[in-house]
This record gives sequence, structure tokens and C-alpha cells, in this order.
Amino acid sequence: MRERNYNGPEFEVMKTGLVGKIAGAIHRDTTQFTGTDVGTEQTSHTITFAAGALNLVGRKVTIRARGTTSSDGDNKTVKLYFGTASFTTGAVAANNKHWWADFEVYITGAATQKTVGSANLDGIIAPVYGTGTADTTAEVTCKCTVTNAGADASDTVVEIFEIILD
Repeated sequence: MRERNYNGPEFEVMKTGLVGKIAGAIHRDTTQFTGTDVGTEQTSHTITFAAGALNLVGRKVTIRARGTTSSDGDNKTVKLYFGTASFTTGAVAANNKHWWADFEVYITGAATQKTVGSANLDGIIAPVYGTGTADTTAEVTCKCTVTNAGADASDTVVEIFEIILD
């Protein structure tokens, strides 16, 4: 697992009122993670944003992950988080597939969000609408996790994890 903490100059710019000028991928990690533990939710990638860095009312944060699965027939689950709000693919017996998952978070207030998640894991697309309560004036952690029903090598592989600001 790779963990990053962001409180550097690029996020200081966000806090100075220039946030309207910033858009696009603000974090991208292509470090491969292979989940092999049985029944345990394993964090593949995580990033923690500094207090206030995502206090962007009216903006959208997209958490995106891409990867592959092994051909063993075991159930696999991918989950994306924005603070405590999450989107899950549910357990799917994806065999030798490429997958993607997106979790869009619309910032509606300092501690309120509207969320929508979608994914394709073995052809199953799961749009899910919800809400979040992350306090964006404090640190916010975004992450991707995987859970496998079997302990086969390369059961669920996360190839790309990125955060996009719109």
C-alpha cells in the first residue's frame, strides 16, 4: 500500500481562493497492488488531503481505480472511499477481467456531499447514489480497497488510482 499526505504548495493554492483555476487529475498513482488476503479488506492506495484542501463547495471530486482480476472464479470486491462515505462493487465472481470503478463526490457544504458510484466488474455496472458527511475543513482521506474470497496470486490487482477535481 502506498500512502500520501498532501499539504504542499499545490493545495495551498486551493486555500488562497485560486481554486476556480485548478481542475484535472490532482493525484495519479500507477503503483500496482495485488490483493491476496482471504476475506480481509485490504487498502491498495490511500491519499490524505490537508485540512481545508477539499473544502470546495460546488466542485466535484472523482476517485477512480482501474485493474484486473485472476481467472480463479473467486468473488472479488472493490471499494472506493471519500472520508467515511464509500462505494462498493459488491462481491462479483469476475474471472480474468479488466475492471474500473468511479466514485464521484459533489461537495455541497463543509460537511455534506452528494455521491454517485459506478463500476464495471465482469460486465456488471452498479450505479449507486448516496450522501457523505466528510468534514472538508479537516483532513480527508480517499482510498481504494479490495476484498478477495480466495487467496490466489493476482486475485484482484489495482493498476491505477487517481483523484480528479472538476
